[in-house]
Amino acid sequence: MATPTPKEKLVAIYNAGRVSNGLPVIDGAEFDIEAPVAYSGSRSPANTRVYLTPKPASVNVGRITLYYDRIALSTITTLMVKKTTETKTVDLVGQLSDELGVVLTASDIVDTTLPATGPFTLTATATNLMYTGAVQVAYEP
Repeated sequence: MATPTPKEKLVAIYNAGRVSNGLPVIDGAEFDIEAPVAYSGSRSPANTRVYLTPKPASVNVGRITLYYDRIALSTITTLMVKKTTETKTVDLVGQLSDELGVVLTASDIVDTTLPATGPFTLTATATNLMYTGAVQVAYEP
């Protein structure tokens, strides 16, 4: 099974709720997703809100508001990568994606210069759909 993208994960969360309410699922390919915003309000106990907006060629009308919880990177305790010739955090995005189980892109993480010896700090950008905050990542021995 291929590693899912953050958008695929969010559409799966939304569709699971629709199925449990007897509604048809949506096709995520027909929607653009806006940047996440921190949320604290009466509509949901979740910590994040995003809008799914139908693409112009889509038959769908009206945007979807999705509330969900982004994961604090600090709650992940065993991230480890193999460093060879990499010099920047973004050089490890493939390994980090494998470790986290979701496809990350360079725009999901703050790019920093890697230290020669670990650990280093991995920080999520404000536009990261799945994660917030930062965590220490170790190098494999």
